[in-house]
Amino acid sequence: SEREVIRATRSAERCYLDKNKQYKYKNETLIELLEITEEEQRNMTIIISKEEYKRRKRIRNKNSYDGEKAKKIYQEKLKSQGKLSEKEKISQRREKILDLLDKGHTQKEIYTLMKISKRTCINDVNFLREQGLI
Repeated sequence: SEREVIRATRSAERCYLDKNKQYKYKNETLIELLEITEEEQRNMTIIISKEEYKRRKRIRNKNSYDGEKAKKIYQEKLKSQGKLSEKEKISQRREKILDLLDKGHTQKEIYTLMKISKRTCINDVNFLREQGLI
């Protein structure tokens, strides 16, 4: 009834304005007492239910994350910091392995010299063979 809403509003205001701040209503309690609808919550900034909070967060995340856009931003960030992407690192490593193989080094010499694992070296050599570079 209207009387209950007025009383609940007064109680909530008193609690909010109280200097001690010992007790504050949860948003759910306020929503229940003041009978705030979901439609009204969409226009509010503070008193919102968990569902409305999650809805807003979903929208915020959806707007901020776009796969291709995020990828492009990440690549630009790496370039600005002077770093290489993982693919670029791998291709540089494989080029170096190819150069060392051309100079006549063995695989063992290559992976100890480059400080990479034996398996990584073998995988890279196999990749270079498949590409027809060796």
